[in-house]
Amino acid sequence: MEVLRLPDSVSIVAVDGSQIVVVRQTRAGADGRTLELPAGSIEDGETPEECAARELVEECGLTAASWRKLGEFWAAPDYSTEYVHAFEATELTDVGIGE
Repeated sequence: MEVLRLPDSVSIVAVDGSQIVVVRQTRAGADGRTLELPAGSIEDGETPEECAARELVEECGLTAASWRKLGEFWAAPDYSTEYVHAFEATELTDVGIGE
């Protein structure tokens, strides 16, 4: 069996009042658009916390004053090396979409 060698990633549960922030993405595997939690791959030299903060700005235009690590899990251990670090982000501020 072929194993995909992928970098670790982050997934963010960004809570705004009583709502959870999601992003709309186009995904080939879903043959269209999906709603997902903000997420992304950890870059070389970046901590999971730094990646989570960067991805929240890039994908949602938000920063968070409060962060809490929720846990870690394998994304799809049968065929991938991707390990996901999950965070909760609260006290959100709109700073506009980044990249």
